[in-house]
Amino acid sequence: MFTKRIVTTLAVSLTTIGFTLASPVIASRDVAAAATDSSQQSMEIWPDCGTSDVVILEPNHFDNWGVRNYTIQAAHWNDGMVLDHAELYSHDRNATTCPAIFEHFFQSGDERFAVNLAGGNGSRKSGYYYSNAKVGLIAELINLNPNPQSAFVTVEYEFLPKNFADWEQMTSLMLDASGLCNDFRIPPPRGVDAFPLEMSPGFVMPFPAVVGGVGGHVDDGAVDLQVLKNGEVACSIVPGYGQTPGSIGGSGKIHISNMSACIGLRLTAPGDEWAVMAHYDFKQHEPIRRGPIPAPVKGILVAYLVRLPPTS
Repeated sequence: MFTKRIVTTLAVSLTTIGFTLASPVIASRDVAAAATDSSQQSMEIWPDCGTSDVVILEPNHFDNWGVRNYTIQAAHWNDGMVLDHAELYSHDRNATTCPAIFEHFFQSGDERFAVNLAGGNGSRKSGYYYSNAKVGLIAELINLNPNPQSAFVTVEYEFLPKNFADWEQMTSLMLDASGLCNDFRIPPPRGVDAFPLEMSPGFVMPFPAVVGGVGGHVDDGAVDLQVLKNGEVACSIVPGYGQTPGSIGGSGKIHISNMSACIGLRLTAPGDEWAVMAHYDFKQHEPIRRGPIPAPVKGILVAYLVRLPPTS
């Protein structure tokens, strides 16, 4: 099975905000901003796909075929440089939940959550369909050091050629606790340690589909991220803390290291209402702070759907 591997590197300096791109990426867009303790940068990438002008993008963990993977690498808490948020989006389609924005098909933070679109054993023939359009990467990093630092965000992904006619083409569905078309950053309520963040209203499915995989993203202080179907908890994604060396800061403070899997989601029908609810407890898990104030937090879920033919 032929694949084409591409590695893209976003070099980030918190003094001079800019980046360089590694071959074979063939175009870029500079972004300038003032840097203090954090920075956000974005870039657009045109993968060099050779003769395969339509490919299937697999934002995947390594599976047993060893040909489909997606990873994000960057500095960790123990380096004092943190990947707070990263997302990939497609320029050739609009989001299902909010047509005013591009479709975001991957979101992660320092936990480096991986989504396997091929099922647990890699037997499912499915992937995220990608054409000639551009793919965008947004990366947000935090510098915890007293001096300016540089870091790299590396995205590695592989393409499958377009002649897989029997493969299922997935679309992404992003659910956000802040709402359907809002900024995903939510300021925590003042003077409260434990609180929920619930998406309201939810998103009403317009078509039947199979849920092929999900990935959740929260911040330090989160206890869980619940996926709600018609007001009932369909599954819960639970963050783990301090389970990797990189998730332990220089002062010994622990941070999110991983996210559990979401098991049990399968079919959805037109009219089903989907939403997310994130629970935070700052007494149980210390939040990221900007000075004495907790930083804004998130509750994001990306689900991967295979559309089914409409029922009569």
